[in-house]
Amino acid sequence: MVQLLQETIFLPDEGATTNLGNALAPVLDAGDVILLNGAVGAGKSHLARSIIQSRLGYREDVPSPTYTLVQTYADGDCEIFHADLYRLGDASELVELGLDEALQNAICLVEWAERLGPEHLPPETLTITLSEKDDGRLATFSSDAVRWGKVRRAIDKAMFLIEAEWSGAQSSSVAGDLSSRTYQRLRLGKRSAIYMDAGDDVTSTIRFVEVAQWLAANGYSAPQPLAQATDKGLLLLDDFGDQRLAALPDVTQKMDLCLSLLADIRTKAPADLPCPTPGELAEMSMLATHYPGTDPEALRAVCDVLCGCLRTVNKGVTATVSLRDFHADNIMWLPEKDGLKRLGLLDFQDAFLVHPVYDLVS
Repeated sequence: MVQLLQETIFLPDEGATTNLGNALAPVLDAGDVILLNGAVGAGKSHLARSIIQSRLGYREDVPSPTYTLVQTYADGDCEIFHADLYRLGDASELVELGLDEALQNAICLVEWAERLGPEHLPPETLTITLSEKDDGRLATFSSDAVRWGKVRRAIDKAMFLIEAEWSGAQSSSVAGDLSSRTYQRLRLGKRSAIYMDAGDDVTSTIRFVEVAQWLAANGYSAPQPLAQATDKGLLLLDDFGDQRLAALPDVTQKMDLCLSLLADIRTKAPADLPCPTPGELAEMSMLATHYPGTDPEALRAVCDVLCGCLRTVNKGVTATVSLRDFHADNIMWLPEKDGLKRLGLLDFQDAFLVHPVYDLVS
């Protein structure tokens, strides 16, 4: 039988095992069964505990089911079963424990599954074998089921944080933007950072780093990468906190700060960014989805008029850097530095070169 997933990674410490559990937790669905193999003390319970606590948001303790055989947890509409079958007397006990049904309908993390025999397990399981190596442990993933391809991304994410030396960091969700990107705040001791996962959107990840570096080089506050794997859409960034400019009560002050910043950006030598044509800008206006009515000819006519207007206003004007999503929820109110408050800029991976008033009008 062909192994569709066969991969081994090194976990240098307990924190790395926790980190792996955090990465695996969000990809699991009802009906997923993970078999945790390894000798006593290999880290099976630690990995299971990390997965469960990550799913539950660290809301409760997760004791080892060594003597109870099974511990259950409610995660919304999905149940999680954590089983330790080392002391299982007979496979018939599965019914009494409720594990036979859970193997079909719940997320199941099963230690010492070999006590059951393959006839009692569903066909599409993932096996994670843990073994000691040096001062850490190896984790070997194996499965012949297509459904477990989703684990590859979790492995990439775990390895990224391990290599960045952020293993074992506590994570919490952070409000994202209107893209498919996800954000988490990581805390490790007194340090904090923002973990951005752009999935397969590699292009925007690369652009984010490029624009962040351009902004910093020109004296603006933009989160810089502490670690990056742009080929995998992963970044670890400076944490600008939670105080957004939108929360500042003085509207006039907010406008003055924003206008001054925009005016200053337009004095800088442009970055190496795309410069859309009037036709491309008209398409970006989303008229096709927001204009009242569905008549294609009417929509085309509006786009043509807009395109003509853009050609007119662009004549003789030098394009400057536009952050494109420049608004109060993407601007952070940072602590004072040298006696001055700073504006921290976010969500600028779609920056381009355009008419100087684009951000203001937008």
